[in-house]
Amino acid sequence: NNQELRLTLSLGISSFPSQAAEMQLLVNQADQARLSCKSLGGNRIQVYNDSIRQTSMELMRLEQDLRICLDKNEIEVYYQPKLSLTPNKIETAEALARWIHPEQGFISPGVFIPLAERTGLIEQLGYSVLEKSCKQIAKWFNAGKEIQVAVNIAAQQLVSGNLAEQVDKLLEKYEIPARLLQIELTESSLMDDTSTAIDIMHSLRARGVSLAIDDFGTGYSSLSYLQRFPLDILKIDRSFLVDQQKELAANTNLGAGTL
Repeated sequence: NNQELRLTLSLGISSFPSQAAEMQLLVNQADQARLSCKSLGGNRIQVYNDSIRQTSMELMRLEQDLRICLDKNEIEVYYQPKLSLTPNKIETAEALARWIHPEQGFISPGVFIPLAERTGLIEQLGYSVLEKSCKQIAKWFNAGKEIQVAVNIAAQQLVSGNLAEQVDKLLEKYEIPARLLQIELTESSLMDDTSTAIDIMHSLRARGVSLAIDDFGTGYSSLSYLQRFPLDILKIDRSFLVDQQKELAANTNLGAGTL
């Protein structure tokens, strides 16, 4: 239809018989090499090698350990406070998933969250963080502290169709007001299946749950497009603020780290 498409290609190569003598193993190795291309930005050729094999083995072991961690409910949740300057007190906090590996110590969320997404563990991980956050909200609430907690929800959780029911179950279980729970969604998760996202968001909003969009500006949506979503909070991606931060620092003779 007179539309021009520019395509890129990632090509993984494994050699017979030097690297494998069986067809399925050759294909698996070539696919691992292809995935290695993707991690480097794509549009390149990669030959399977010992480094890729080692990385693949490490990821396989890490996946097994993550499954055990989730089955034992050992993911920890830290809470990053947000200080409201007007009353000068903490009114909200953001839930952060943390994995303390028994042998490797802290595993970066930048490692285990993408791993959970690739291996289908993200829904189990997400629900664990959501429940522990509701439990903490209840602990604060029963102590006389009303602190709203923001919990990130992955795209897979959003389109699974039972997020609203999970929220209902947890609000009832821990006897907490819905207003103290905030669901954070990424811009990309809203764009993947817009109609489903809108339905679920309206359902959550009707329950009194606050809604936020994280990392706005990293995808393809616009402010006018966002009018379709029942949002309470819009979090602008940090990349939009870096230049302004540097300019302000230069004009005020302050180091960027001071701001």
